[in-house]
Amino acid sequence: MDPEPTIVHAKKLMIVDDDVEMRTLLAEYFRRLGFEVAEKENAALALQAVTTDRFDCFILDVAMPEMSGIELLKKLRERGIDTPTLFLTAHDLLDDKVAGFEAGADDYLAKPFSPRELEYRVEALLRRGQGIKKNGDEDRLEIGDLVVDRRLLLQIEHVERHPVAFEIALQGVGAVVLEQAEGFVRRLLRDVRH
Repeated sequence: MDPEPTIVHAKKLMIVDDDVEMRTLLAEYFRRLGFEVAEKENAALALQAVTTDRFDCFILDVAMPEMSGIELLKKLRERGIDTPTLFLTAHDLLDDKVAGFEAGADDYLAKPFSPRELEYRVEALLRRGQGIKKNGDEDRLEIGDLVVDRRLLLQIEHVERHPVAFEIALQGVGAVVLEQAEGFVRRLLRDVRH
């Protein structure tokens, strides 16, 4: 009997660069690695994309017309979007790098670069980004693939000492309660409170 196939969701990457050739080459490279890639030619289109889509990593150019990559990242961070971000740019002076990190970048790679190095840096960002993270929605808590609505946690908090009420509260939002899940949620509540 063949084992069940494992369903792996492709990581979503957004590349923002006004240089169409660079953007296309990067997108094709990461698609061949199994990534789902969104290509945006400017910061305005990138800001529009994050309102309707969720990404696992951003690769941004610094120098773009109208709004720089640094300004874009500041706007993303102001909105509470803390998606791991790498600047890939020809601006390689120390002051440029400092400005990128101060804007909220997680990594900075100067052109010219090795595609393999970029690949490994993105993979490292994705590994670090798999911990607890916010997604711009203060009511959502993400831990790896688990997504918990904080409003549910608040409801549970009031009934957590009563197992039957605890189960009813969870079923009220369509969840199935297992005894093991109850212990996990209690630990999660404790961690969220601190």
